[in-house]
Amino acid sequence: MEQIFSGIHVSGYLGPHRKTRYHLDQFARGGPPTNSRELFNRRHASLRSVIERTFGVWKAKWRILDRKHPKYDVIKWVKIVTATMALHNFIRDSSDEDRDFTYWETINEYEHHGDQAVEELEHTPYLPSGDRAMEIRRDAITERIARGSRLPY
Repeated sequence: MEQIFSGIHVSGYLGPHRKTRYHLDQFARGGPPTNSRELFNRRHASLRSVIERTFGVWKAKWRILDRKHPKYDVIKWVKIVTATMALHNFIRDSSDEDRDFTYWETINEYEHHGDQAVEELEHTPYLPSGDRAMEIRRDAITERIARGSRLPY
């Protein structure tokens, strides 16, 4: 995954801190973050939740994104996702409200809409692959949190 931070182009996966509270329900039950690593993980999990919710609505809005369609190669999927993102942004820019997003915000399980045909969703856990550059980037962001300075996102 490619990301842009402070004008610097980096490639890799910016994962959470391991062996540190991460999931939003853990913070709901256990209270707010108590250190910068937990705060980073809380923000990472919150952003991930928004991204997953957005993809859930996209899958409901554009059926080509659901799991019932044939598998495409990665290049074609990138083009399909990019096209739906462009359409989404056009709709958001062209009107005051996106009716589909408003509707699906009221549905509890919308992030899995379109996946009913799949008996059990496979989850691929994050396994550190030795991406030291992204770990250094994550640690730098975490340090900024600790110092209370503005984050790069």
